[in-house]
Amino acid sequence: MSSAISSFGFSPVIILILLPLAVGMLTGLLQACIGVSFPLVMSFIEPSGAYVMLAYISGVAGVMISPVHLCLVLSIEYFKADFTRSYKPC
Repeated sequence: MSSAISSFGFSPVIILILLPLAVGMLTGLLQACIGVSFPLVMSFIEPSGAYVMLAYISGVAGVMISPVHLCLVLSIEYFKADFTRSYKPC
């Protein structure tokens, strides 16, 4: 899988940022983001503290802007709010 992703020709740092961000947005769970994206991301680069933190922060950002984040879903359900009015861009 990592060789297929690296064949696109992107810089490893770009993949390090975009892959956890995308998985975080799609799942809305940080545990899933780390479990899915980190094995792929760490096969591209030599794991160091800076790279791991950059991937982690990208995953957290993806989870926070995700419309399927559990805090948002449960709050809208509990308060019976309108989803489209609650989740609007700034």
